[in-house]
Amino acid sequence: MNNLNEIHPGKLKRKSKKSTAPSVVDLPAVNDHNSTGNLLGDVLFDSGDALPAASSLLDNIPQDPIPEEVSLKSPDSTPSQSSSPLDQLHVSIKNDADENTAPNDDSPRESIAQRESVASRESIAPHKLQKKQNKQKTPEPEPAPLDLDRLRELLAQSRDINQKCLDSLNQLQNTNIQNQKRYALNLCIAFTILAVLTVIGVIIGVNMRNDAKATDLKYKQETYANAIKAKTILEDEFEKEKRGSAAALEVYQKIEEGLFEESIEKYTQVIDLLTHPAERALLEAKIDDIRWKLAENAYHDGVMLYNASNYEQARDAFYKSLSYKENTAYAPRLNYYYAMSLYQLSDFEGARRYFSKINPSDLSPEMDAFTRYYRGICAENLGDETEAYEQFDQFLKKYRYHRLADEAEKHRAKVGSARK
Repeated sequence: MNNLNEIHPGKLKRKSKKSTAPSVVDLPAVNDHNSTGNLLGDVLFDSGDALPAASSLLDNIPQDPIPEEVSLKSPDSTPSQSSSPLDQLHVSIKNDADENTAPNDDSPRESIAQRESVASRESIAPHKLQKKQNKQKTPEPEPAPLDLDRLRELLAQSRDINQKCLDSLNQLQNTNIQNQKRYALNLCIAFTILAVLTVIGVIIGVNMRNDAKATDLKYKQETYANAIKAKTILEDEFEKEKRGSAAALEVYQKIEEGLFEESIEKYTQVIDLLTHPAERALLEAKIDDIRWKLAENAYHDGVMLYNASNYEQARDAFYKSLSYKENTAYAPRLNYYYAMSLYQLSDFEGARRYFSKINPSDLSPEMDAFTRYYRGICAENLGDETEAYEQFDQFLKKYRYHRLADEAEKHRAKVGSARK
């Protein structure tokens, strides 16, 4: 246990304690909690918040005016509860002295130590007291007076800044709300447009698909109708070919039997039924050969009948020959004999018509002379004096010494006088 007697006077250490006496002007605290010593900072912002709310900035500013006189604490006025270290030392020495003066039954060694401790304390006490008095006599500098006008100006500026900040924040909030409304409206419009476009696209797609199906169906219907029509046509053609083949078979049977005239008549009846080109061409060539043969045979029969003065049968034979074939190598002679047969039968109109078909250069001179003469006779009998006069005149110019020249001259004079 440490005692004061065991402490050496030279080892005592000075204990420096801060004086509790105020040395500066104590300003009234604006807030009761978390004061930082800065008047403006404590008023405007709280030390616990990083950024004060804009709506509470003006509420935290003190509205009471700052007192114009600030009480200064005197350096001599100390609190009654606290004492300086020197006074405590005096009290401690006094208490030790009272204890030393009191009767004590301890040993002489302990009393000597106590006396030495008291002596050392008494030697130190005047030194500390002198130091304290010197310290108290040193005048402390007075604090600089506060610039209240500047402080009021700063407070007013802070209020303006806070009000501007509050207005800016409100404006930003309003702008943010408007932007949100615009964004929501634009988003709704965009979704509406997208929905409308989607519906339109679906409708267009469905319509296009329906149109494509309708077109395909129409094409299939047309194809089916064409196929049915083609089938009907083919069936009709098949029936026609079937009937034509049967008719052609009948014609061939008659040809094989030697019934040439009947085969030609049958061919004339069934010519429209022959639809197959090859079959029709083959049968036509066969019938054409038969026509040539029959026309030539009829012509020769007609000449024989005409020379036999059988003019009616000769006329029929020549007519049959012409009905079989008109354009033949003997067509001029055939027309001549046919016209002469008609003349002998007093058919002057028929005779004149067939005489007019003859080209004089295609006949012999004898036949040509008879053709001109008898043609004039036919025109005279028909009352055509002009044609009769021309025919007789041509006859006399070309065949002046013919045995019929005198008769031709008489007829020419007759029709000439009739013309006048």
